[in-house]
Amino acid sequence: MKAIRTLLMLVLALGACLWVGGAAALRSAAADPRSLNAATQAAVAALVTEPADRAALAVPTGFAASRGYRPTVRGGVLLDPRGSCSSPVPLPASFTPGCQRHDLGYDLLRHAAVVGHPLPGSARRAIDDQLGTTMRASCTISRRATPSTAARVRCAALAEVAMAAVRINSWRQGWSVPGHESVASVAEGTGAVGTAGAASVLLVGAAGTTRLRRSLRSLLAGSRSLLAGSRATWSRIGHSRIWDLADRAPRVSTTVTAALAAYASVFPGLLPRSALLQGLATVVFVLPALAIVRRVRPLAPRHGGRARVVVAAASTAVLGPVLWWADAQQDAQRVAAGVAPDGIRHWVVAAVVVAAAVVLGHGVRQVVRLRRRAWRPMVAMAAMGALMAPAAPAQATTPTAASNRALTASSPLGAVRAYAAERPGETLHQRAQLVADDLVAHGGLTKSRVVVMVPTGSGWVDPAAVDGFERRFHGDVALVGMQYAATPSWVAFLFQRDVAEQGARELEKAVADRIALLPPDARPQLHLYGESLGALAGQAVLAHPVEAARVCSALWVGSPGGATAGRGREASVANPSDPVVHATPALLVRPTAGGPWLPGVSFAQAAFDYVGSLSLPSGHGHRYGADQVDHLPAC
Repeated sequence: MKAIRTLLMLVLALGACLWVGGAAALRSAAADPRSLNAATQAAVAALVTEPADRAALAVPTGFAASRGYRPTVRGGVLLDPRGSCSSPVPLPASFTPGCQRHDLGYDLLRHAAVVGHPLPGSARRAIDDQLGTTMRASCTISRRATPSTAARVRCAALAEVAMAAVRINSWRQGWSVPGHESVASVAEGTGAVGTAGAASVLLVGAAGTTRLRRSLRSLLAGSRSLLAGSRATWSRIGHSRIWDLADRAPRVSTTVTAALAAYASVFPGLLPRSALLQGLATVVFVLPALAIVRRVRPLAPRHGGRARVVVAAASTAVLGPVLWWADAQQDAQRVAAGVAPDGIRHWVVAAVVVAAAVVLGHGVRQVVRLRRRAWRPMVAMAAMGALMAPAAPAQATTPTAASNRALTASSPLGAVRAYAAERPGETLHQRAQLVADDLVAHGGLTKSRVVVMVPTGSGWVDPAAVDGFERRFHGDVALVGMQYAATPSWVAFLFQRDVAEQGARELEKAVADRIALLPPDARPQLHLYGESLGALAGQAVLAHPVEAARVCSALWVGSPGGATAGRGREASVANPSDPVVHATPALLVRPTAGGPWLPGVSFAQAAFDYVGSLSLPSGHGHRYGADQVDHLPAC
């Protein structure tokens, strides 16, 4: 039973560390209270303090474009009509209006981050407080209508539990901009923590726990004896015995390899790193290096305990200045990106992540040794995980535009938007023809400009670019896009490049053919826009001379490797810290962007920069603001 309790404590500690550490990227993007978006700040204040009609008037211009919907007044509450109470357990229906208003408040925070500066944490606190007040008030109203004591108690209890969950999540994200965490999101992170917890129970077997406990007992017993200062104990151990114990220290080759790999793991990359990513980087750097040195070290001479202790002490002494320098470099990157330094918490959480990985690695070895007895707890924990994990929503049979709201919502400036989502059994050619017909039906060709917006692999179109084009051309523009795949961009980049390029060519050709049917003096200018993988796909259009001649100009944003089509009237926008642009194989032998650089190490660090490239404000990493469209060449 003691072993089981020890395991459970380990699981809880590990899960908490991963969960808290997973939000470090969002926490690092906390807003500077001195940089406020005044219009959105006023809208949030009106939402939490003013009646619904006044709050509706305070919604900032461009909100519908950036978030893809218009707030609606229902029952005297201004809310997100598509919102809901996101909860793994059913909540009372009376909570729904409050949840929808809470969703609207969070969307206002996201809008402020897109078009201006993130609002301070006090704005998110006010929105959360309003949700709690609304939930408790709904329970009070229900108490008058529902005489059942059990129902009243259940409503009040669910209100408190829901609010606790909301506050914990806001704390995890540093009371900053609510976002979908790419590595440790609330939905995925919960499953990841559950998996990690289950893996901990499975991996750290009874044998490993028993050995660990015995080792700790021996260490404590030896410490008591030494601290007591007993001469008899000292004489029995003797000076030579101390060095005999030192022979159990890691070998010199192990210490040197681990130290060099750890130093390389904290070397700054293109972007500041979250604590979770830093811990994972250290693990990824150190473990393969140790595996390699264990293969080759039989060829190296074996050193005694004295050498081992000296090398370990020297490596530890060097670690302090290295961490101090790395912390100064990352803090400078955070300040340049407009976010606050993380402080000592960054390195503490990173160290916990490394320790957790070591414990899991030890557990793997124990399970391998005890695999014959491990199948029963493995089955039990797998069944428990299946019961506790929330059910995944079924794949919709009809196309939805949840992630493509930028082109599916109406334009506040009168621009025309057209978008075609992926439909089962539909070819790219058919989809391009349908969206081109939709563009014509809504008067898109009556505008002076038409922009073909090639999306990323998942079909996402940057709302900031949509808003920027409409503002630059004062609404006299039509924007058209088409989904060519439903996979993440990196998957499409590796395995579906031909599909992305074909989709871009089909869409551009369908739109250009319809423009060609108009009289020459009535034809709008045709432009191409692509971001990330969409930039590469769009460049395939210009590879065909006939189609290139029909395109007025093109704009590529965050193009992988900084690639361009090499044609005239095209422009490329790239942030200096965007790893998608600058992390190329050339980084192995020379720096491709500013900042410190080490051969090989900087290229390996780029993998972690990719993961955190969307966790910073616009203008840094792989995040671009509305000003990106200013670089589109004029015709």
